[in-house]
Amino acid sequence: MLLGSGAAGLAPQITTAEQLEHARIIGYIPDILYAPELSHLDELPIRAKPQLRSSSINAQHRMIASGAGAGILPCFIGDIDPQLPRVLCDLSITRSFWLTTHRETHPFPQVRLFINWLVDLTSRHRTLLMADLAALSAHGSHSGRRDRHAAID
Repeated sequence: MLLGSGAAGLAPQITTAEQLEHARIIGYIPDILYAPELSHLDELPIRAKPQLRSSSINAQHRMIASGAGAGILPCFIGDIDPQLPRVLCDLSITRSFWLTTHRETHPFPQVRLFINWLVDLTSRHRTLLMADLAALSAHGSHSGRRDRHAAID
């Protein structure tokens, strides 16, 4: 999800790709990306190079929330921060994650228990993970965002 600057609106709201072109972009340090799926700036409708960079998504979140620029955060981080406005809402970036195990350990009860727990947890929080804003709003959230405490069990 693409988010504009926070900090009580210190930066102008971004409503077009052209405005995004002139915004300070926050993102990962390209040389140390541990997964190619994190190279999501290539999917923006502009040629974006991050001017502020961090290898930590939490640090990027804090930079965006402080008003330092615009960036892309996972929905489960951005949607629970009421200071962060979504921008270019028609833009959607989806990623898939895989859980792999060694063939020998897959049937172990501890491994099965963990897999079942993780599948159950992600299923219960699918709305938050997949940015289903309509469903989040139906659960009583403010402006399509879920209350910080309600999002964490």
